[in-house]
Amino acid sequence: MAFAQKIICLLVLLLVLTGCGEKVISIQSEPVGALVWLNGREVGRTPVLVHYIFDGNYDVRLERDGYEPIMTEKQTNENSVATNTWVFNLAPRNDDPELLLGRARALQNITGDN
Repeated sequence: MAFAQKIICLLVLLLVLTGCGEKVISIQSEPVGALVWLNGREVGRTPVLVHYIFDGNYDVRLERDGYEPIMTEKQTNENSVATNTWVFNLAPRNDDPELLLGRARALQNITGDN
């Protein structure tokens, strides 16, 4: 085998071995068992591991009966081969009508809708 071919084979092998990092998002919640969506796609219940290819922003939604839903945006660490860990604390749902009306009024004041 010619010297140039050996160098090319060595470079290809080196690229293959160093480029095999696995990218994972670990999504956890308290309490456990929340249903999780990433970018509108259901991925499982917490705790859940999600394998991904592209770094960037992800729309995250968590829901569990008896708790307020969480809708937010999270970002993966660029060029990371480690696990990105996202932990969410769910707040108990309070369906008291007076509390709901108070929150609606506060939202109206913020948005200017009357």
